[in-house]
Amino acid sequence: MKRKAGDIFPNLTLTTSQGKPLTVPVPGACFTHVQFRRWTGCPICNTHIGSLRRNADRIASAGIQEVLFFHSSQEDVKSFHQDLPFDAVADPGRRYYRELGVEQSWAYAMHPRALWAAFRGMGSRFNLAMTGGPTGLPAEFLIAADGLIKAVKYGRHAYDQWSVEEVLELAKKGASVCSSEPLMDGATMRR
Repeated sequence: MKRKAGDIFPNLTLTTSQGKPLTVPVPGACFTHVQFRRWTGCPICNTHIGSLRRNADRIASAGIQEVLFFHSSQEDVKSFHQDLPFDAVADPGRRYYRELGVEQSWAYAMHPRALWAAFRGMGSRFNLAMTGGPTGLPAEFLIAADGLIKAVKYGRHAYDQWSVEEVLELAKKGASVCSSEPLMDGATMRR
């Protein structure tokens, strides 16, 4: 079931890839930014994750706690993303993907923007083993401390996600938050 801004995000009790307990929304964070990516070594995803890494300090300064889900095994996520400055969660059975309406599609991996991101991502670490398969679409949720979903984006292709600047702008709009008003009335933010 797809979620929209104004819905309450389900309270999740998880274990990170590093074996640390994690509750989402993250207690004490003004915002939790949950991202559903593809498999751990996906060059398309890792192009975007590189941008997150470069901006980790800016993201943290805005009161945002990043949580990235991968449809890969715990071992793959732990070994591939051991130096990730954010929490990473393995969901090889796609339980949370299904629960939050995150879709799959072969066709959307062939979108020109996705192919360009894959090409760029091949310059970094990647893993073509595609654990969990190559068909996942991205989705992301900006969640206030009280669990209210402030904004949602369901990707239309494999490289369709908010940029770091868009996430920071959404958080800035909700800076009085940790308030209870949704930032957006629709299900997605369009570019």
